[in-house]
Amino acid sequence: MEYESLSSRHELFIAAATLGAHANEHEGFRQRDVKFLIDLFTNWVELALQRSGASFQNTQVLRYLEVLVREGYARKMRKGTRPVYRLTRTGLLELLSRMVEKPQLSRGAHFFFLYYFVRNYGPRIEEMVKSEGRQYPYALKIELERLLNFDELLKRELKYAAQELGKLQNRIQYAEGASALATGLLKKGEDLERVVLEAERKFPYDLNSQKPLSELIGSLPESARRWELETGNLSRAGHMWRPEKILLESYIRALESLRG
Repeated sequence: MEYESLSSRHELFIAAATLGAHANEHEGFRQRDVKFLIDLFTNWVELALQRSGASFQNTQVLRYLEVLVREGYARKMRKGTRPVYRLTRTGLLELLSRMVEKPQLSRGAHFFFLYYFVRNYGPRIEEMVKSEGRQYPYALKIELERLLNFDELLKRELKYAAQELGKLQNRIQYAEGASALATGLLKKGEDLERVVLEAERKFPYDLNSQKPLSELIGSLPESARRWELETGNLSRAGHMWRPEKILLESYIRALESLRG
């Protein structure tokens, strides 16, 4: 489970390192070649990885390679007394697909590594795919071009970031709107239960379908109910979501700086 969790969270770097090892060692690469490139690539985005607690062990790299062999994405051979590996053509496409198909919004710096890798090493990857077979079918060429299209990669990340920014802005608007509504009605002497129902109708929170706001507020101690409606909503918007919005806007500006 630990291996699966680590490889899933950081497969961008493991897959990139495996592609890099394949490119550098024409007679087959070793586990240590992949491990070194993982260390090199993750060093480039060290701060982002420290936040996520990544640590790659030799045994985890070996298991990753063995799974690739078992699934037909790599071949295992012998060079002297030690095993060496070569990716198959299918394996090259599979690892590239694993890298580019997932948005990297939550990890920030990881996307910049991905963009750098695809933009700069794309031609070399294309040559590797061509050389792993006698024929180069048109369908394969189109798929590879799609995976290596760094402009589309950037557009997709920008689109995803813009969607998330929209969600965040709505969350802030709803929280501040619910707070203003509650404060206004309570000042007029409205009953708290009616205020909650009105806030639930006009400003439903994200999990309202799982637990309606009226049920959520009703489950709180009586002394905390008004605070959650007024101060709690404002505090969540001001202490969490507005700072997060600033970070996301900064990320979008950084993405846009890559254009051209």
